[in-house]
Amino acid sequence: MLENPKNSHISTHTVVFAKNVIQTLEDMTGVSFVLKEDSFQESSFSSSFNMIAHIHFVGTIEGDYLLSLNEVLAAKLIDAYEDGMSEQNLREIRADYGDFIKEVLNTAVGWSITKLEQTFGNLTYTYCVLVYGEIQFPEVSSGGVKIARENGEILCGFSLNLVKLKIGRRLEEAKAENVRMKMELDIARRLQEMVLPSPKELKLIDDLDIAAFMKPADEIGGDYYDVLRREKGHTLIAIGDVTGHGLESGVLMMMTQTVIRTLLIHGETDLTKFLNTVNQVIHNNAQRMQIDKIMTLALLEYHAGKLRISGQHEEVIIIRKEGRVECLDTLELGIFMGLRNDASQFFYETTISLEPGDSVILYTDGITEARNLETNMYGQKRLCQVISQSWEGSAEQIKNAVVKDVYRYIGKQEILDDITLLVFKRRQ
Repeated sequence: MLENPKNSHISTHTVVFAKNVIQTLEDMTGVSFVLKEDSFQESSFSSSFNMIAHIHFVGTIEGDYLLSLNEVLAAKLIDAYEDGMSEQNLREIRADYGDFIKEVLNTAVGWSITKLEQTFGNLTYTYCVLVYGEIQFPEVSSGGVKIARENGEILCGFSLNLVKLKIGRRLEEAKAENVRMKMELDIARRLQEMVLPSPKELKLIDDLDIAAFMKPADEIGGDYYDVLRREKGHTLIAIGDVTGHGLESGVLMMMTQTVIRTLLIHGETDLTKFLNTVNQVIHNNAQRMQIDKIMTLALLEYHAGKLRISGQHEEVIIIRKEGRVECLDTLELGIFMGLRNDASQFFYETTISLEPGDSVILYTDGITEARNLETNMYGQKRLCQVISQSWEGSAEQIKNAVVKDVYRYIGKQEILDDITLLVFKRRQ
């Protein structure tokens, strides 16, 4: 076997491959070829043959095997060639000998794999692709030998693949970029967590026992909730869900939080005006940012046993004494935020009474649409059952019962959407 001190692996690969091609051709067609071992050349591998089948190996040594035949030779090998055939005739039967060359290559490669693994360890390979026309390889370590017979010459070659090296450099660059982006996402996630009401703040709310839970599907979530104290025992509660999740959704969520708190500071009390102002800010900023994001948003204001509700979001679940469940549909109370600049005519308000011991549950669809490994959804019915069974507990206990049941249901399934739950209960 040929030996090349500088690149012996190239000559080893090439000759092994060429010998297997010869054996394959003889087995399949009865045509014998001779390996011209002295024809081995190390160069930038280039071929002017019109048909090239190439296969890629991945393993200890990476590279491309090349089997090159001109179209006349390919047609002769399958007894499809006749004297005087035109190039047009050859093109018409190309599919037939294209399949033949694939079969030759796959069989020869199968034998080569077995022999090469003995030397170089485990290798994997992809099936060949046929390339018509000239192919040029870069100035890299490569080589080839010819196998010949009266029918014509076949070129077998091996080109050491530099793609891995290029990918390697790009991979390092991508890793560095990912580290930078992760740091930015971590900062954004931390900012998002910081603007959410803390358990300490929630305990200061008069007349209400409140507990909350949020788990983003990604580093940055699109869910939003807030609990804000107003003067004279008024409490403003907000919950929303930006479409999707990730950085853009998180940015829109933080915009919403800022606008709501700003309006509160300036004394806005009309919930429909409140919502339309938020809507205008979201719409205009989404347009400027060129992002296709909208959100649901509901505002609830509690004072002295009365709960005013406006805006479109998931159904509001109310648990009365003895676990009786009521569901309030918010579909007619608002519109998706950000769809249009002025949506004032779409916002309406309703009021319900809360007796001591009554609870209200707000949530995003990350709970009701959570899926298990069988891809079945958790659903609102199961959510109501869990809440009804734990209604006597504190807001924290109700929250924990729901979260525990949702995670039990999901099991090992990936969390596909942000999960947010807000429970508040009128104190006895």
